Amino acid sequence: MCALFEYVSAPHRSRYIASTHAAGVLAGNDQYCSSGKLNQGFDCDGFYAEYVIVSPKNTVQIPDNLPLEKLSPLFCAGITAFSAVKKLDSPARGLVGVFGLGGVGTFVVRFAIAMGFQVIGYDVSEAARKTAIARGALEAIDSSHIEHVKTETRRITGGRGLDGAIVAAGVAPAYAAAVEAIGFSKQVS
Repeated sequence: MCALFEYVSAPHRSRYIASTHAAGVLAGNDQYCSSGKLNQGFDCDGFYAEYVIVSPKNTVQIPDNLPLEKLSPLFCAGITAFSAVKKLDSPARGLVGVFGLGGVGTFVVRFAIAMGFQVIGYDVSEAARKTAIARGALEAIDSSHIEHVKTETRRITGGRGLDGAIVAAGVAPAYAAAVEAIGFSKQVS
C-alpha cells in the first residue's frame, strides 16, 4: 500500500511516504493496482520497490531529522487507523468511540483527536485504557461487559449515543459493543 522512498532531484533530496500505484490513486482506491487486484505485493510488483510513480497528493514529505525506525509503524497500523478516521462519517468535533486500544486503536485515538474529534476509548485492558487517556481520550471505558458499555456511553453522551465508532479489535464483542454505543443512524467502521 505504501512505500518509503527517496526523491532525488538536483539539488534536492527528500524522503516521502507514498502510495505505490498511480492508477489506484487516480481512482481514489489507493490500495488497488490498475488491474483491480489488492496491491499488497502478492499480485503485482512494486510494493517494496526501490522506485515508485505516485500522485503528489498521496505523498507526505518526511523531515530529514525523523529516524526511519520511528516511522515504521505508520506503514501498517498507522495507515489502517488514519484511513478509518478519514472515512468516518461523523460531524467535525463529534464524539467517537474507539473499540480496541491496542496498536491500531492507539493510532486511531491520536489521529481522531488531531482531526478534531473527541474520543472515548473502550477496551478490556486497564493498561490500554490508561494509555488512551494519556494520549488524549476524554474517557476510557472497560468493555468487558456490554451492559457496562451501554450504561457508561449513555452517561457520557446524555443518552444520545456516540456520533460514530471505529472498531480496532478483530473480535465480535467489540463490534457488538460499538453497535450498542452509537447513536441513531450513526456509523461503525
